Amino acid sequence: MTNSSIKRILILAANPTNTTRLRLDEEVREIETAIKQAQKRDQFDLVHAGLSLREHYSGQYWK
Repeated sequence: MTNSSIKRILILAANPTNTTRLRLDEEVREIETAIKQAQKRDQFDLVHAGLSLREHYSGQYWK
């Protein structure tokens, strides 16, 4: 499979300040598990930038 046929899934997530904690880490693990169990798992590349991403760091993932 060529690199160009692989779909990159980028997960950007953050818990807003002064709000109830979201279960972002659990949701990312569920997504990772589902992809690993999928028949066509080799067609996807899951990238997550951490769960407390700040806006100025996000540029490095848009390549």
